[in-house]
Amino acid sequence: MDIIDQAAAREQLDRDLALAAHRANTGGGASASHCCDCGDEIPPERQAAVRGVQTCICCQSQRETNHPRSPSFAAPRGGARLPWGGPAEGEHERKRQ
Repeated sequence: MDIIDQAAAREQLDRDLALAAHRANTGGGASASHCCDCGDEIPPERQAAVRGVQTCICCQSQRETNHPRSPSFAAPRGGARLPWGGPAEGEHERKRQ
């Protein structure tokens, strides 16, 4: 195992530990049926995928985009549906109008 492999293994271990700590601190309570920000229904697929979810994918994306330390995650364009049933970028705003 060379130094690159050792670094990759260490990075993976650090990532796994950070994810485990995050999961332990998220409370793990029951997922909300409706978004706490906009009131829209949270799809059952998202509730099952994200333990203790409180926001719809659109509002969560908005929170992550507006947070200065968060990376921005690009959603599919052109009206495509996300794997967990959320609308693609921009669809949420069109629905509200």
